[in-house]
Amino acid sequence: MDNSSNAENSENSSQIKVWDFPTRFFHWSLVIALALCWLSIDMRWLTVHQYSGMYILLLLVFRIIWGVIGAKTARFVDFITWPWHAFKYLKRSLSGTNEYHAGHNPAGGWMVVAMLILLIAQVLSGLFANDDIGFSGPLADFVTKESSDWATQIHSLFFDGLLLLTWLHIIAVFFYYLVKLQNLIRAMITGYKPSAQVGNHQLFFVTKIRTVLGIAIALTTTLVVFNWQFITMLLN
Repeated sequence: MDNSSNAENSENSSQIKVWDFPTRFFHWSLVIALALCWLSIDMRWLTVHQYSGMYILLLLVFRIIWGVIGAKTARFVDFITWPWHAFKYLKRSLSGTNEYHAGHNPAGGWMVVAMLILLIAQVLSGLFANDDIGFSGPLADFVTKESSDWATQIHSLFFDGLLLLTWLHIIAVFFYYLVKLQNLIRAMITGYKPSAQVGNHQLFFVTKIRTVLGIAIALTTTLVVFNWQFITMLLN
């Protein structure tokens, strides 16, 4: 093997951490929770569906907090760009140009934003939804039956949107793996990318104190929503 091949293998074997543990935990926990929501509603396990939905609420609150105080690649300011930057990136990417980013690329960043918006709408509508046979969301009793029925329709409609975005995400991941030779799944599992695929990013990761703070705020918010009826009863 010649020296150039040795240098290439050495570069590919060099790994740089780009995703912190909280971001990776959020990602894979969300995958599991969404799958559980899908399975539970098909099987009519409504209590399981509600608890898995509340867990998604916990994850979303944490992700929003982490998008402000978290690691650089997790922060919204790191991957949300002007929309035309995303279109230009897609055009360059489809033309065969390799452009590396430590975290989300401009198009992927907007995919994250769209997914978060849909998930927030999905969770919020689920809080007020009902199934017309005795089961309802934690906050359904605080609105009229007509409003609850409307939330139920929105809840079903947004789930179709989530399925569409999920399939687009899967297609993009395989495109990057097969065409652009970037293993995004492994990076999100291990937290590391080959140094040659990181780009010119200055990475930094936050302290455990911020992680605990983000989890605590998210957990408190979720518990308050889930126990809102009980809290209201105590205040009255």
